[in-house]
Amino acid sequence: MNAFIDILHQAHEGKWCVQPFCTTCGSMEYRNALAELARQEGNQLVCTLAALDLAELTAYPDWDDALRLALDSIDRADDMDAVLTGWLPQLEGNIRVADLVLFNYVRRGALFAPMSVEVLQQWRDKCGELSKRAGDEH
Repeated sequence: MNAFIDILHQAHEGKWCVQPFCTTCGSMEYRNALAELARQEGNQLVCTLAALDLAELTAYPDWDDALRLALDSIDRADDMDAVLTGWLPQLEGNIRVADLVLFNYVRRGALFAPMSVEVLQQWRDKCGELSKRAGDEH
């Protein structure tokens, strides 16, 4: 199993808060688990996110908020590039993940989101293709 999915499962079972802007607890249990994974040799948070099965991810309640917190903890463009490039082949069947990344990260542009211009363009192109195929170009 994927270590990120293990944390997500633990968060679900333990009823951890995963809200990005929680003013009560700051989602600290979940954030601490992510930070521990990131501290492991080779930044295992990035490695496990890049290898993530998006269909498995979206089976969890609150997957979107949990994913946003995980992606928000990535501050290096090469790390975000590794994650987002790993997900490109899976986007066809995971429109909700594509939408979340497009709206929250790609839309901001390479200057304001930690990713290269190349990966940003790959995501724009892929999301544009998906939109055209779905008949939703707005």
